[in-house]
Amino acid sequence: MAAGLSASPGAVYTDWVLPFLDEAMAQGQRVALVTLVGVSGSSPRPLGSQLAVREDGASVGLISGGCVEPSLVLDAVQAIRDQRCHLERYGQGSRFIDLRLPCGSAIDVYFDTGLTRDLVKDLLEARAQRRPVTMAIDTSRHRRRLLDDEQMAPDLFLRPYAPSCRITIAGAGHVMVALAGLCRLCEMEVDLVSTDRLTCHLLEQQGFHPQVVNAWAQAGWHGLDRWSGAVLLSHDHDDEAGVLADILGTQAFYIGALGSRRTHARRLDLLRHMGVPEDDLARIRGPVGLSIGAMTPPEIATSILAEIIAHWRARPNSHAGHAAADLARMEA
Repeated sequence: MAAGLSASPGAVYTDWVLPFLDEAMAQGQRVALVTLVGVSGSSPRPLGSQLAVREDGASVGLISGGCVEPSLVLDAVQAIRDQRCHLERYGQGSRFIDLRLPCGSAIDVYFDTGLTRDLVKDLLEARAQRRPVTMAIDTSRHRRRLLDDEQMAPDLFLRPYAPSCRITIAGAGHVMVALAGLCRLCEMEVDLVSTDRLTCHLLEQQGFHPQVVNAWAQAGWHGLDRWSGAVLLSHDHDDEAGVLADILGTQAFYIGALGSRRTHARRLDLLRHMGVPEDDLARIRGPVGLSIGAMTPPEIATSILAEIIAHWRARPNSHAGHAAADLARMEA
């Protein structure tokens, strides 16, 4: 998701901050990338969270719950002016006696003013190719390099950059429209497929570009990788089995399908008759979404998104997993 340059001074939230840096560099502005590299106590944000700052004070990203961002931006602007990379502590034990975190914790933040545009472009290219990479940061020597996702670099802070979460939503109706909007709000890429032209019109009004098909067999499902999820929101369940069989042949981390418990039971029986193994059937979430008593389309969409997020964050190679490993290493 590309962040525009209209952000005013002070932090504006986005999790994927590198497009902001690239655009700023293209306009000749100097920048700093601020990374959360240490936490003592609790923190509302995981290790590796980042804040991108331009020399004019515009910024995107979030390091804490918002309590220290104004100070981080000011310190980043000063670091840009001085062209100085450095590590700084905020909160308990900080040299800033007038700056405390409400939770009583402390965070260690690395200010990097030495990023080259080539490195930023390499990260953006990896993201576009859906190829995971890791930036290994030496916070004492102020060096950084990119590693393949599987590589290790002892004694360096490892900041993983996984491909974006991409959700393919196929179906029709207001739940589909609401879910697409919520996914976009969470910075997920969204691919939309529908046989219903009214639904497509509603999606287009929100700035989406849905694929219109006459039958589900026309939609391609084989490109779903391990950072992809699929949600079927069709009310025509007769054609679902073939679609689900195709999706089950991919690495998709999440598969959900609309319908009642009775509908889902019939769906599973049909797939069994098609020879789909029980382990694969267990991957299908049905009825789709967490049980929160949802009634309206936005509420149902919210329950589905919550379930997607739970699966996304629980993946072994998720950002949260890397952050937990880094925290354990730093506290050892």
